[in-house]
Amino acid sequence: MNQKLHVLQNSINQIYVEKFKDYQGGLNLSVPCIPRISEAYFENRVVVVGQETNTWYNETDDDLYKVFLKKTNDIENICLNSKYDVFVEECVQNYPGKFWNFNRRLYDEIFHRPMVEGKYLSHVWLNLFSVEAIAYKKSKIGSPTKNNALAQEIIKMQRDLLYEVLNLLKPKLILFLTGHGLDTYVVNNSLCTKNYEFVPLDKNGLLTERNLAEIKIKDQDHPLSQIKIFRSYHPSYFMGHIGKFKSLQTRINQKIGNKSNSAYYTETFINAIKDYYENRDK
Repeated sequence: MNQKLHVLQNSINQIYVEKFKDYQGGLNLSVPCIPRISEAYFENRVVVVGQETNTWYNETDDDLYKVFLKKTNDIENICLNSKYDVFVEECVQNYPGKFWNFNRRLYDEIFHRPMVEGKYLSHVWLNLFSVEAIAYKKSKIGSPTKNNALAQEIIKMQRDLLYEVLNLLKPKLILFLTGHGLDTYVVNNSLCTKNYEFVPLDKNGLLTERNLAEIKIKDQDHPLSQIKIFRSYHPSYFMGHIGKFKSLQTRINQKIGNKSNSAYYTETFINAIKDYYENRDK
């Protein structure tokens, strides 16, 4: 790792330490999912934001307090070497979930390079909720996207965390694969803007801005205003559950022809990303 990258990584690590330093325990939270910044990232500057980690190497009954905060001088090993890096190297290439399935499609159809080079991601993967309390994958109690009380506690602890990280990363493209239900948190705490609009991405008008949108920051002095920002449903929804919408299927059949909701949504989203990515330097 070159010196410039080392300094950036340490700065990002310290943001997480600063945000959680006052936590006194009691919520059974994981250590933070801190991203590894690779040299390959600086070639495409793409950040992909998910919702939450959904089990993150639990070691104790409160890893944030008993592991992370007890050894803040060893964050690189605790959060990166033994967790983020291991997950990237051993799991993301073949992980069965639709989140990583969609990430792999981005590389196959748009970026045309390995998603993992060496043992590091070629983009930066973050989550809106960097800590959670999930003991098993279907837990609703420990999932901040399903447990509002827990979500509010975590938001208080990590307020503006992603905004600070994004300012350091200086991405060109951010993909929030988070769903419209988290829009308020995205704009208030991840983008820290009150002057914005959601613009629908579907030129056929079948998917509204609630379904799939570009987030435009209208304040030109905002540090993230020149970044292309897209917000979609979570891939587990648009590559699966969206098929249940019969009214959408009817509209697609009438205007486009025989194509599933999932295929239409995914193609619309990928084409929007591709159009930006191929023309971003022109």
